[in-house]
Amino acid sequence: MKDSSVGDPIHCGLSLRVPITLTACCVVLLLTSAWPQQSGTASGASHLAPGASAKAECDAIAAIGTPGSAVIDPLVPTRIKLMPTRYRDLVSAGAGYRMSGTPLVAFNGKVFGPAGGPDDPGSYYLIPAISRRLRWPMVQSVDVFYNSVLLFALLTGGLGFIACLGTRVGKWVACAQLCLLTGVAYEIGDVYVFMMVSAAAIVPWCLYFAQPKAGGFQLVFSLLSGLIIGISDTIRAHSGTGALIFAVCILLFQAAVGRTRKVLMIGLLLAGMAVPGIGLRSMLGKRDAFLSAVCPSYPKFSAQHPLWHSVYIGLGFLRNEYVPGYDDTVAYLKAQSVSPGALYGSSEYNQVLKGQVFSLVRSHPGLVMATVAAKMGIIFFLLLCASNVGLLAAALYGKGWPIELAFWSAIGFNALFGVMVTPSPKYLLGLVSCAVLYSIVSIDFAIQRGAFHRLSSSIRGFSHVRHSRRVLIPR
Repeated sequence: MKDSSVGDPIHCGLSLRVPITLTACCVVLLLTSAWPQQSGTASGASHLAPGASAKAECDAIAAIGTPGSAVIDPLVPTRIKLMPTRYRDLVSAGAGYRMSGTPLVAFNGKVFGPAGGPDDPGSYYLIPAISRRLRWPMVQSVDVFYNSVLLFALLTGGLGFIACLGTRVGKWVACAQLCLLTGVAYEIGDVYVFMMVSAAAIVPWCLYFAQPKAGGFQLVFSLLSGLIIGISDTIRAHSGTGALIFAVCILLFQAAVGRTRKVLMIGLLLAGMAVPGIGLRSMLGKRDAFLSAVCPSYPKFSAQHPLWHSVYIGLGFLRNEYVPGYDDTVAYLKAQSVSPGALYGSSEYNQVLKGQVFSLVRSHPGLVMATVAAKMGIIFFLLLCASNVGLLAAALYGKGWPIELAFWSAIGFNALFGVMVTPSPKYLLGLVSCAVLYSIVSIDFAIQRGAFHRLSSSIRGFSHVRHSRRVLIPR
């Protein structure tokens, strides 16, 4: 029985030359953008301070790299966009491994410390590992890493939509929109691309394996999807959570399998998701053991971006006297004024800023509501742009509540980053990605339901009416 939400896979034939050509062009662009630059690339060692030695001082503040504590070159030599502080920390992570032999240990030319400071540690393990094993400069390793994951998302998502969509036009639209989405993700760059990667790689195949005749690889798909989500989350916290929400909704309410198999698929999804986190925690334990041996005075460092730091500076989205602006230094100075000596990213630091956020909510609710309303306006505009014609197609041709629930739950979760922090494209790439995928599925479903035929009939009827009026008007 044919699924009412997405079409069964059909033989592609010559009808897929256009979408395949579009995808191939994007692949070529991604591969060439990762090619080594002719001007030469500096190794990580060249970015260290002269005279650096293995004997390091013990300064937790210098090791963490607190906001405003150092002047950083704003020009990053990578082709894909990367925050200057993040590139500096990647170079320090490479130097730290060469001096300590321990992953996730950084050396900034003066002190040993945790790679990335209180940032999500996944990229500080994977990218230096690529540089080390392939003997590439850090610059090229960064470009190859991010271009590879974007290429993976583009190809995986494109093949998934070719398999699950039911119309030729729908497949063309899917490949064209995926190419545009990949271009947007590349332009944004940095760790934020994983919001797009997890959604594009998982959503199409999730729809495919929800069909009755999807084949016997559902369990493998669940495990691999969990691994993709888990790796994404180690690189950018909750970058894969939207895809997780979508997958769970589809597996629970849409998948044409028995209850036992549903439980097994969700279990494998969660198990795969846990594996990267478990491996990373083991490496963090070795990192902390090394740092404690070198500097016994070091506190326990956080390995996650401080949530309330971002939420606090997000309250500076509208100009006000309480939070002067969206600036990391603003939050750091506020925390120091309340609790002098609180280490950036520590539990104490996070709790101080959490208290300041709730204090502002209680004392100035009008400011908070105006800030949220302003952010929601921008989020709604980006949602309209990303979903485009698909939103109209969804309104006219409903796909059934399980798929609507899955998409809108994922979109709603990804909107929280813009509401809580700032509605910039990099924070809302997950929302944009889910909206684009929603548009693709909605357009294909509308075409299957005869949208083209009704549209052409309406156009012919309108033309006939105009012609009749011209005949009736005397000259």
